[in-house]
Amino acid sequence: MDVLWRDVRIGLRQLGRSRGFTLATIFALTLGIGATSAMVTVTEGVLLQTLPYDEPDRIVLLTGTLDQGADQEDAPISYPDFADWRERAESFESLAAFTTEPFSFNLLGEQDAERVSVEFVSAAYFPLLGMEPAVGRFFTPEEDRELLAHPVVVLSHSFWSRRFGADPGVIGRTLDLSHKSYQVVGVAEEGFDGLTDDAEIFFPVMMPPGPDYIKLRRFRWLSAVGRLAPGVSPRQAESEMAALTAGLEAEHPEENEGIGVRLEVLKEAWFGKLRYGLFFLLGGASILLVIACINVANLLLVRAVERQRTIAIRTALGADRWRLVRQLLTESALLALIGCALGLALASWATRLLVVASRVDFKSFTEIAVDPFVVAVSVAVALACGLVFGLVPVWVTLKSDLSKTLQQEGRSPGREAGRQRFQGAVVVAQVALTLVLLVASGLMARAYGRLMDQDLGFEPENLLTLRLDLKGDKYARDEPVFQLVRGALEQIGAQPGVRSVAMVGPNIPTDDWAGGYSTIEEYVSPSPDGTILVLLHSVSPGYFSTLGVPITDGRALGFEDTREAPFAVVVSREMAERYWPGESPVGKRLKFGSRAAERPWFTVVGVADHVEHSGLLGRERPGPDLYLSLLQFPVRLPNVLNVLVRPEDGYKASALVPGVRAALDRIAPDFPAYDVATMEERLLEQSAQGRFQVLLIGLFTLIALVLSAIGIYGVIAYGVTQRTREIGVRMALGAERRDLIRLVVGRGALLAGAGLLFGLAVSLLFGRLLSSLLYGASATDPLILAGASAFLLAVALSASYFPARRAARLDPAVSLREE
Repeated sequence: MDVLWRDVRIGLRQLGRSRGFTLATIFALTLGIGATSAMVTVTEGVLLQTLPYDEPDRIVLLTGTLDQGADQEDAPISYPDFADWRERAESFESLAAFTTEPFSFNLLGEQDAERVSVEFVSAAYFPLLGMEPAVGRFFTPEEDRELLAHPVVVLSHSFWSRRFGADPGVIGRTLDLSHKSYQVVGVAEEGFDGLTDDAEIFFPVMMPPGPDYIKLRRFRWLSAVGRLAPGVSPRQAESEMAALTAGLEAEHPEENEGIGVRLEVLKEAWFGKLRYGLFFLLGGASILLVIACINVANLLLVRAVERQRTIAIRTALGADRWRLVRQLLTESALLALIGCALGLALASWATRLLVVASRVDFKSFTEIAVDPFVVAVSVAVALACGLVFGLVPVWVTLKSDLSKTLQQEGRSPGREAGRQRFQGAVVVAQVALTLVLLVASGLMARAYGRLMDQDLGFEPENLLTLRLDLKGDKYARDEPVFQLVRGALEQIGAQPGVRSVAMVGPNIPTDDWAGGYSTIEEYVSPSPDGTILVLLHSVSPGYFSTLGVPITDGRALGFEDTREAPFAVVVSREMAERYWPGESPVGKRLKFGSRAAERPWFTVVGVADHVEHSGLLGRERPGPDLYLSLLQFPVRLPNVLNVLVRPEDGYKASALVPGVRAALDRIAPDFPAYDVATMEERLLEQSAQGRFQVLLIGLFTLIALVLSAIGIYGVIAYGVTQRTREIGVRMALGAERRDLIRLVVGRGALLAGAGLLFGLAVSLLFGRLLSSLLYGASATDPLILAGASAFLLAVALSASYFPARRAARLDPAVSLREE
């Protein structure tokens, strides 16, 4: 131990004497280890942590699917389907239902009105996850059987603490939620906000907004979670569920045609889509670490050559050569550990920034921080790097000839050629790895640009959006909704700076779809009841002009389309082309439900151009869009009205928020507006993950470019120093300065060219791995490959030019006196 501490003290003194070398080395290592540690931290926090539930490997998520021929779309499940699954499936120890997305209710009472997120769950939900109530109890089986009979709720721990100060006396109290009374019976465990991760209050699934939620098999609004029975694998359970859903389709062909189920282990369902992107970024950080280590190895080689005479003298005076080797490895290890400590500090700061900047929807229980696992991995990586690049000075020391070194003849042609070959290989590797990062960065940036430049069919710029939640008895009938719509359009439209205003329910572009089944008078669908699935939008007058959607045939829906007038609809261009090819659909009729249903016929009055309602993600949707008049047919589920406001020229959408809120408060004071955002903000939210990946890989690439430029400069500058005498001879024999510049830059170009060839080969080899992150862009885009290669070659030539210019300015007389 004493020997080790003596080596450490000597090593620190040696590093202190070479401050420039030490700082350059530590800087490179800090960047490389910091980037890698930050990505290991995020990856470990997301992919390696255990879910906070009882035996989470046995918990599976069951998601409904809708078969659309060649495509299969995820879809919620209905309560009757869930009830059949629960009764018939034998692969599960327990099965529970919960809402796919949280619902919103307005909490009224003594304090200010507040919008709260609600998750509807069945009684088995909490026990299935292994939960125990923090206070009170969970739902009983009796509360899971009778429809609308038990108005009870369970609070999330965070909401209980925030709203009620963690008062245990809240049990038994009554809450007014959207003008209905509910009794608090329990509080969930701390840190649990439901499987939606956004629940503040839990309702029994038997207390939905309306009875149709439970009674109608076509009414799809739930997901399911199951605990596998002992000894049952997910594959076995999925096989049983496939047979079960096929049986339900045969029993209920009208409601369940094409309805299936997808089963995933809960952790895979939540984090599986993040895995590839995280591993890609971790790979980018690892490449950066390798480039940093290559730089350090090159610096150590130069320093070892400079110290060769000193080491030879110490050896001649009796120092043990292996003792000197141990000292050199100690110095390398010290450099690695110092770089590791600073890298971990950088990672700790950068990780918090990454989590915020990523805008990725991490689960609330996910802990992303530098923990002992990350420290252990980082130290192990640092020591491995220290050992690898520490072998460089050891190799120089062991290969040196003592007598020749003392006689200043250490620069033998063979040995010097070997060092130059090593340094050449270093430059080639740096350029190749940097090109891989540069190509990946360019491809992802181009793909992100394609994503953002899509024609969505509407004008998202400077468009304000906000929502109203109309749950409760007040708007259970249509007439109050009509009054609200007319009043809102009038009062918001009168606000200064407002050019146009519209309302739509239940969704706007970037939202999930809401659908229904309809029958076209002149078309018979191959489905058992002859219906087709359409995606519903209940829109006010001015909707298409406010959103910027052209009407290509007929007219838009207007104030004349009221309950007193014939029912009217506008169909999408896709629907017109699919069901009325080659003719105008204006004047054609359709109805909701089957042909035999006692429901009114709607007349098509117009055709709207295509709108990408899924936003930037461009997801395949299971049916065409159909637009109803909000003054005739409010789409109630889930009782959300969206407000769209287009400002006058010269006004910013965000500046209209106070006036719009004030107008809505006058009309509906008990139903506060929420989720206020511009459409551009909603689209940016959709693209947040892709933007984060582009920025991060771009940052890695920038650092790699800097390190590579420094490495190339160092190698060429070292080569100039070693060839000072040769340069002097060439100049004495009449060589022009431009010839010397060409000679030196030529070596840099040769090395860079070899690196580019290797880098292109690797980029093409692994290009396919990027395909899932490129949003349809080609992984072998010739423009990106050529542009990245040309840019990196320019960087390499620039880095070579400065030592070349210095060589051309050498004084031949001085150069010839160099030994």
